[in-house]
Amino acid sequence: MHVVDLSSALGEDEAAREANAQAIRAICQVEGLSVDAGGGVRSIDAMCRLAGLGVRRIAIRYGAHRRHVPACGAGRATHRH
Repeated sequence: MHVVDLSSALGEDEAAREANAQAIRAICQVEGLSVDAGGGVRSIDAMCRLAGLGVRRIAIRYGAHRRHVPACGAGRATHRH
């Protein structure tokens, strides 16, 4: 399943982004479901937050992955251009 966090993509307030984070976490907990996510992923921290929610693959803004390898392990994700 692919999920897009439009609140992060559009730069909405923290409450909206947190609500989406909780929804993404709940979706990731569904047994047998592999979740891909994107939307507003412009930094390594954003990648790590999504990985921490249980997202398996992360669609990132082009160039964000070139800065450095994230300590959270999200760098193991499949990169497609």
